[in-house]
Amino acid sequence: LFCFFLRTHDLFIKHNLLKANQMYYYRFFQHIKKNKLYTAKSPQSKCRYSLRNEIRVIPKFRTAYGRQHIGYQVPHLINHLSPLDFNTMSKKSMKLYIINHQLEYV
Repeated sequence: LFCFFLRTHDLFIKHNLLKANQMYYYRFFQHIKKNKLYTAKSPQSKCRYSLRNEIRVIPKFRTAYGRQHIGYQVPHLINHLSPLDFNTMSKKSMKLYIINHQLEYV
């Protein structure tokens, strides 16, 4: 089974294909861009000073089940990927960003 992975790994890199566990982020980026969730007015951090990168407040949950909610995942992803500009990002650039940064859903 491990040898099978090695033979196909080069083809994924050569043809810029997404792996199955990277499809989650690709579809999630598309959902954020389509619904313009990156511009949504969510509560910003309570910092008095203006910062270059505004940090969105991530809601707190008592259980791990709450972390699956889209209200948690959108600000969490935007905070961690702050230099991304969803206005100018195309589907191809989303795909290349995921491949180059090796984002994988675990």
